[in-house]
Amino acid sequence: MTTPNIEQQNNQLPDLKNVSTDDLINELATRPGVKKISVGLYQPYELKRKYHKNQLSDDDVYVDAKEVLVIQN
Repeated sequence: MTTPNIEQQNNQLPDLKNVSTDDLINELATRPGVKKISVGLYQPYELKRKYHKNQLSDDDVYVDAKEVLVIQN
């Protein structure tokens, strides 16, 4: 079950702890300077750890994610 759209009601901001993570991500993705990209196997981008790669196994270098929000300021 998802929460209703994030909107001001009676000039008050909603209590964000009651808003689902999916709704927050979808709201942020509509903002200027924010881009949602697909990452992972067979995608145009991959997400991997920058530091301590030599101490991790190959499986632990790559971060498991399907989509990432990129802030372009």
